[in-house]
Amino acid sequence: MAYCSQTDLETEFGLDRLIQLTDRHGVWSLDAEVLGAAIARADREINRYLATRGLAPIEADAVQDIACDIAFYHLHKAGIPEDVQKRYDQALTALSGIADGRLSAADSAGGVASSASALSVEFGESRRVFSVEY
Repeated sequence: MAYCSQTDLETEFGLDRLIQLTDRHGVWSLDAEVLGAAIARADREINRYLATRGLAPIEADAVQDIACDIAFYHLHKAGIPEDVQKRYDQALTALSGIADGRLSAADSAGGVASSASALSVEFGESRRVFSVEY
């Protein structure tokens, strides 16, 4: 499951800009393989951050913007523009905040996103395990 898609990147950065970054053969067309590799790399990077809290993988829309910024960063092979670097750094800061519990990742419905494999804990009535006699 990818945290962002080609459509998400096109919406955020524009098709022409993605073509410029992915067209390795000079035919002025988007190279879906190059774009897919950047998305996969972003996914791995996000999962590494979130795995420290047992959150990976989480719902894609909870980190979609972060994934777009990271994938876009990885599309740049030569000379990363300052605005792209800044967005990447902010994405990593957000991931770090999510990973250490300072921030929460909200899904598209505004709820707190959770891992599909997250553990749940239930508390019930307590029963005495130890007794002390004086």
